[in-house]
Amino acid sequence: MDYNKDEHSQVQPDVQNPQPNVTPDSPAAYGIHRFETDGSPKEGVFSAKPKPTLGMWESYKLFWKNYVNFSGRSRRSEYWWPTLINFIISTVIYGFMLGSVDVPLEKMANMTQDQMTQVMMQSPGFVVGYIILCVLGLALFLPSISCAVRRLHDVNINGWWYATMLLSPCTCGIVSLVFIFIFIQDSKPEPNDWGVSPKYQA
Repeated sequence: MDYNKDEHSQVQPDVQNPQPNVTPDSPAAYGIHRFETDGSPKEGVFSAKPKPTLGMWESYKLFWKNYVNFSGRSRRSEYWWPTLINFIISTVIYGFMLGSVDVPLEKMANMTQDQMTQVMMQSPGFVVGYIILCVLGLALFLPSISCAVRRLHDVNINGWWYATMLLSPCTCGIVSLVFIFIFIQDSKPEPNDWGVSPKYQA
C-alpha cells in the first residue's frame, strides 16, 4: 500500500483485510479476545486466561458441594476426577464382595444364575458389600447427573440432552460414546446462558 499520500487524500479501506464491524455492543468494542490453541489472541472474540487445573480432592469436594446444582458449569477436571474416584471406590467394594465368597471363581462359572445368587447371598461379606454398593449408588445418582449436566453447559450444550442417555442400551452404547467425546472437550471460554467459564477468566 502506498503511504505517500498528500494532505487532501483519503485513506482507502483495505479490501483484502477488512476490519470487523465494531458496534457499541460488540465484544470488539471493548478489545475482547480469545486465546487460540497456540496461545495467540484472536481479535474480536472473547479473551480468557486459563485458571490452574483443579486437584483431585478439590474437584471431589465440588462434586458433593454442587449435589443438585443443574444450572451452572463444570470444567473437565470437575467431572473426570469424581468419575475416576467413584469408579475406584465401586471397584474396590465389588472386589471385596467377590473376595468374600468362598467358592472358587472357576466353579462359579459353571453354576446357573440361581445357584450363583444363592452362594453369594450366603456370604456375609458379599451381603454387606452389596448393601454398601447400593447405598453408594443411590448417593451418587443425583450428583452424577448434575455434574454431567453442568459439563454439557460448559461446552454450550443444553443439559436436557443428557436425557438421551436413556437410549444408550437401545443403541449399543453409541450414545454413551458420544457423551464421552463431548465430556473430554475443553471449556468454552466465553460466557453463555449458564454463567461464566469456570476455567477461563477474562
